[in-house]
Amino acid sequence: MNIRISGDTAVRQQLQAIGKQMPFALSVALNGTANAVQQAVRGGLGEKFTLRRRTFVERTIFRDRATDFATKTKPQATVRVNPSSDFLAKFEKGDTKTPRDGRSIAIPTVNARRTKSDIVTTANRPRALLDKPGHFRFGDVLYATKGRGKRQKLIALFVFKRSARIRPRLGMEDTAGRVVPDVWELQASRAIERALSTAR
Repeated sequence: MNIRISGDTAVRQQLQAIGKQMPFALSVALNGTANAVQQAVRGGLGEKFTLRRRTFVERTIFRDRATDFATKTKPQATVRVNPSSDFLAKFEKGDTKTPRDGRSIAIPTVNARRTKSDIVTTANRPRALLDKPGHFRFGDVLYATKGRGKRQKLIALFVFKRSARIRPRLGMEDTAGRVVPDVWELQASRAIERALSTAR
């Protein structure tokens, strides 16, 4: 199929210019779109996780300028979890957590004492609690006794398991699938305008 385009001199010059600038425009559009995905993923972290160090965690949603940015010769842009701080990666597809010592994992219940940042401190973890009066392990549960006499009751603080399922909740792929269609057209339009304005 042949397509013929006619127009005045100015139009032809613009078409010729964008033809030369197309690899540049494409790289700009791809990087703008990837940046929008990165921003959306970072922005949604607080809804999915308790962020104790927000800035640090957000920065793990990562784009390395040397390898992840599109260029004129590499029309591909990447958003990923920083491989040097990849603790969030397991939350994309889900995973199974196993104990390091081969014994069991202590999973805190809603009754376990936490700080305002939702952290269970060392003093309130099983090893420390078992040395305190009124705390004991029975089967796969660590209990604390509360109250006295007939009002005394047991409160479950930790449950011990051989493994724990990490459910997928990062949602990078889902976020990208939602953001890309929303921003690509605008990013491409801006990139073409920029390419035309900088063409020589």
